[in-house]
Amino acid sequence: YPISDAVAFYAYMRASEINPSRHHVIIFDVVVTNEGNAYNPNLGAFITPVDGVYAFNWNVIAHENNHIFTEIAVNSQSIGNAFADSGNHSDVSYSSVTVVKRLNAGDAVLIRTPAESNLASRGSIVSFHGGRSTFSGWRIF
Repeated sequence: YPISDAVAFYAYMRASEINPSRHHVIIFDVVVTNEGNAYNPNLGAFITPVDGVYAFNWNVIAHENNHIFTEIAVNSQSIGNAFADSGNHSDVSYSSVTVVKRLNAGDAVLIRTPAESNLASRGSIVSFHGGRSTFSGWRIF
């Protein structure tokens, strides 16, 4: 498809998210790339501009001695999840997941913490100059 139809975004969290609650949307507020202007950093959501198959990737860093559950949701339905667990160690843990999904125009895609109590996170999502928690996506075809 022509370059004018390109859809791609990449954003990261400006600062760490301290103790996110259950069912909390993660806001990736620093936008580096936003071809097609489909990512809204105020909502933390990608709104699908045209029907197609899309790929999404998110990276989350759990602070030391913490664990963080996250999920990717399309129109409020979870389609994938990630778990970063630094255990009882004085280091951080990274989690990176990629999903591919056929979407329709108007579908909303975002990253959030799960609602289930057995998947509650403990601690903070890290994002600073030494390591960023990120969210990206692009239209494949």
